[in-house]
This record gives sequence, C-alpha cells and structure tokens, in this order.
Amino acid sequence: MRMKKHYLISALLLLLAAPALLASNKKDKVVIAATEGVSEPSLVRDGSKMVVGLTVDPSVIGIGQRRAVLLTPTLVNGTDSLALTPIALYSRNRWIHYDRMSRDKISGLLSKTEEMSVKAWKDKSVIEYTETVDWQDWMNEARLVVLRNDVGCCLNSYGMAEATMAQYYGPVEFCPALYYVKPDYSGPKRRELVGEAQIQFPVDKSVIYAERYRNPEELGKIRSSIESVKNDEDVTINAIALKGFASPEGAYSHNTQLAKNRTEAIRKYVSELYDFPKDLISTSSTPEDWDGLKAKMQGSGIPNEAEIIAIIDDANISDLDRKELKIRQKYPESYARMKRDLYPELRRTEYRVNYTVSDFTDPEKVREMAATQPSKLSLEEFYLASSVIPEGSQEFQDLWETAVRMYPDSETANANAAAAALSRGDLVSAERFLKKAGNAPEAEYSRGVYATLTDDYAAAEKHFLNAQKGGLDCNTALSQLELVKERGRK
Repeated sequence: MRMKKHYLISALLLLLAAPALLASNKKDKVVIAATEGVSEPSLVRDGSKMVVGLTVDPSVIGIGQRRAVLLTPTLVNGTDSLALTPIALYSRNRWIHYDRMSRDKISGLLSKTEEMSVKAWKDKSVIEYTETVDWQDWMNEARLVVLRNDVGCCLNSYGMAEATMAQYYGPVEFCPALYYVKPDYSGPKRRELVGEAQIQFPVDKSVIYAERYRNPEELGKIRSSIESVKNDEDVTINAIALKGFASPEGAYSHNTQLAKNRTEAIRKYVSELYDFPKDLISTSSTPEDWDGLKAKMQGSGIPNEAEIIAIIDDANISDLDRKELKIRQKYPESYARMKRDLYPELRRTEYRVNYTVSDFTDPEKVREMAATQPSKLSLEEFYLASSVIPEGSQEFQDLWETAVRMYPDSETANANAAAAALSRGDLVSAERFLKKAGNAPEAEYSRGVYATLTDDYAAAEKHFLNAQKGGLDCNTALSQLELVKERGRK
C-alpha cells in the first residue's frame, strides 16, 4: 500500500556516558565536553539520499592553545557505519604547525580523508554543516554520532569521545493484513424478472390478435423475458405469474370479467408456445386500476387534477361505478382527456418470471462470471472468486464493487468492498463502502485502518479494540498504529 511520505527526525541528544574529564593539559587547564559547541542535528531522507546536518560553534568548542579538534560525524547502526567529512578546528599554534608540514605528513590527523578546515582562533562564526550521501537500507534507525579527537603536538591524541546526537527513524509503512467477511450460505439463489406488456384487444373482447396493433412488440417482451432464462442451462424456471389490469371505464362487473378473460387469453398464448407444466403459470387480475389512475393523474396537467384525485381518494364512495360517474359528470372535459391519455396505459398485463440459479463451486468459473454474468452469483460465490484473485489488484477491487452493485444493501458486500479499496489505498471508495458496512469485527477493523490512514489515531485505536473484542487478531495493527503515531507514515 503506497502512502504519502512523512519523515520524523528524533533529535534525541542521547549523550553517551563518557568520563567527566576526557583530556587535561596542565598548562591549558582545558576540560573537554564531548558535545560542547555541537548542536541542531538533523537527518532527512530525500528519496535515494540521506542529508545530514549539524551546527558547530568553534567559539565554545574548547580548543587548547596548542591543539586541534577533529569532529567526525558518523552514521552508525549496529556493525554498519559511514564516516562523513570531518571538521578540523585548529588553534593558532596547530595551524602554524600544519602550514609548515605537508598535507601528506599530517593526513593521519584527518583520518586520510578530505576535511573542512577551520582557523578556530580567528574565525568564530557558526558552521552550518551539511553533507548528502547515498541512502542505504541500514540507515533506517541509524544514529548520528559525533566522534571527537583532540590532537596535540606530533599528532598525539589527548583524548577521544563520542556522543549520539540524533537517530533517524524512517516512516512506517502502515500495511497490516486486511480482513474479509466470509458470507454465510443464503440458500437457493431465487431471482425474478418483472415486466409489463400493453396488449391491445378488440373492444369488449378477449381475443388476442398477435399480429395487429402493437401486439407483436408487446407479446415479444413476454417471450423475450421467458426465453432469456428458459434457454439458460444454469437456470430453472419455478413459476410465471400474469396479472391483468383494466381501466375504470364501464361497469365494474363487466371489467371484472373482461380483465379475467384477457389475462387467461395471455396465459393460453404463453402455454401454447412453451412446454411448461400446467400449474407453472398462474393468473390474477385487477378489474379497475384506481391506484394506477391516481398515480398517472398526479402531475399530468389535466384540469381539476386535485379535485379528481380527491374523488378517487374519497372513502365514502365505495361504489366504484358511482365514483367514475361523478368524475365524468362533474368534470366532463377532464374525463375526456383521462379516457384518451391515461386509460389506455392502465390496460396492461404485468408478468413475473420466478427462477432459481444453480450454485457454482469452481472459483475460476465464478471469477469469469463476475465479469460477464454477475447477477447469477451469490455473495458466497463472490467470496469464492476472491480466493483466486490477487488482493490489491484492480480485478480484486472490481470484484467486490460488482458484489455491491448486485447487493447494494448487504453489509457483508460493503465491508469486503471497503477492505478491497483499502488494499489499493483508495480511501475515497473505502469511506463510501464503510458507511453501509455494518458493525461486524471485520468492518470495525477496516474502519481502524481507514482512520489510521487519515491520521485520526484516536478513532483508529477505538475501532481496532472493537474488532479485537469481536475476535480478530489486531495486535499487528495496534503495534503499527503506535509506530505511526510516533514516527509518521508513508
């Protein structure tokens, strides 16, 4: 998981225990403190480089009149170390002596390296020391140690000391394992296709003219829905339900029989096309669709809309023939428009095809179906497919986002989609899915990861502890959280 870079330099100033008197010259009476005059250490990683910084104040270093001080900043981690360019601070006498000798003869003082030479008796200005070196992995948690060597005549060492000035802690890559909810078996996969067809019949008749009016198209809707599942080897049709609706025009008793007969005509039409068991197709009817009429009246722009809706809703008029008559007589012009524009749409047949989809056990087949036929899959099968897709891949995230589309209100699908998004560092998607992920331990754990990555450490700890109470192992996540709080993250 790639996150933003954040660097934390812990300037510990951990002075190592050293003798109180490191060197003493009876004539100069100088007591040398290992870190006197050295301050403001810094360690910054900049990509493939490590930048080391120090401030050295020659005026307070404490250099004897006949001495030189060699300060060697060094990076140390266990057996690994890297000495940086030393800073050589000279007294007047040592500088004169240095000037008289060749560099080769005095190179031992400089540890045979180039140096930053300073006439400390003359130049009292503060030295801003910076050096950049190539980053090496061992430098993570390396200490910045300053080695001090006090040198006198003939390059004799009068004392050596070291002090740890700072320690570099690299940012923590926060990437604990993510948890996914294993769905319980939800039983047979029952599905339903729903549609409606406006089949036109001759006035007051229930004979289907399959090739007239718009009937070829409308009957085709029913056939297409049935055949889309009938011809699928993974599907078994359990039931087909047909429900006919008539408009309020005419006598209720007549409409009752008309709606029933027309629905039966459609049942017969379907039965003759397919070799279904006799009881597979059921029928029902609504003689006058007043609820549908009210819905179509609302916002229709037909005059007296509110008054007509009030009559439709009037519970005191239980006789539907009287209700229609009242509208027709009181608002004749509006009724004419209703009859012309709204009534034809009320005369329709709703159909429902109930079917069961087979269960799938081959994860590779399910993986393919998730991309091509996701509506056939259960949540358990999405979970099965996830076992053969690399976590953190785009395909893995797409799988669980598809599961959410198929089961938008499923807490399990949303919890797993959130975890998948976190595996790719997609915080925007993770936040969206977590809103509907419920309170399962896995969802709480993902909330802890999300809170950590958005720097809400108090919330992160709370969510991890909740997940732990639910039975998840959160020790690694909690440990990484503590490191993130201390050092930052990337």
